[in-house]
Amino acid sequence: MVEEIQETKGKKLNPWILSTIILSALVITLLIFLFRGGITGNVIGDKDIGKLAMDFATSNLNGLSDATLDSVKVVSGVYQINIDAGGQKLSLYFTKDGKWISQGSALYSITGNDVDNQQQTETPIEVPKSNKPVVELFVMSYCPFGTQAEKGLIPVYNLLKNVADIKIRFVSYTMHGEKEDIENSRQICLREEQPSKFIPYLTCFLEASDAAGCLKTAGVDETKLTSCMTNNAAGYTAADAALNTQYGVQGSPTLVINGVEIPVTSDGANYLFNDQKIPFSRSANTYKTIICSLFNTSPSECSQSLSTANPSAGFGSGTSSGSSDASCS
Repeated sequence: MVEEIQETKGKKLNPWILSTIILSALVITLLIFLFRGGITGNVIGDKDIGKLAMDFATSNLNGLSDATLDSVKVVSGVYQINIDAGGQKLSLYFTKDGKWISQGSALYSITGNDVDNQQQTETPIEVPKSNKPVVELFVMSYCPFGTQAEKGLIPVYNLLKNVADIKIRFVSYTMHGEKEDIENSRQICLREEQPSKFIPYLTCFLEASDAAGCLKTAGVDETKLTSCMTNNAAGYTAADAALNTQYGVQGSPTLVINGVEIPVTSDGANYLFNDQKIPFSRSANTYKTIICSLFNTSPSECSQSLSTANPSAGFGSGTSSGSSDASCS
């Protein structure tokens, strides 16, 4: 979970809180604040921002008194400061005028050693409506937070599959070894060439990652699947990768509806979603509420309630009482 940064008067910050910054949330926050006139626009150079960041880190972050500057990069219009703390890498994100640091959905003004909370309590998100919303959830097959999101979305797919275009897609890189490369190929082939088998297979797979058993349970044509994985999977994967680039997908899970990325968190953060305040989560009911709000005319299926519980991360059918906005990125 990304926790709140505390004011630094007389206190030290936890560096690993900042290391969990999600860049997409950062960019949204920075843009909102920019349009409200909160960033001065006086850009400072790489050398100066590096010194400023190191002074901030060594003065305000526990365990970083001996940290060294690794590199300075510009990412999505902000400075990414990469720090080496005894072999552990940490990234901090600053506005280009060096006056603001971002953590999650909050901006903090830096004055000397003081960090003043400038949190945006409501982040506006505008998504166009349509007669048949296009819903795309990007995941890695072994990412525990991707599987959590899938478990929340599948009941919505089963409810709305005839009235909305809902697809599981794949992030254009993997982080969990060869087994993930193979499983991504297996699932993308089922999605494309045996679509009626895909969701039954995935529902089974999310229980215990038993691919062999789930292929049989779902009645998959394994000869056809093997042929697809050998000959066609790379092309299907390339098509998903192109969408990653189009939408700017940076991690698993990433939810895109009608071409707009939607924050998929289970931390209860409030957003103004098309001027409606919605406490986001990875629960089936929250996914349903968001998708149903994007129909030009809401179908009758939207009147049905689904579970409000957050699924557990990883495999299994449990639920999570804790909060998390984590992703594999």
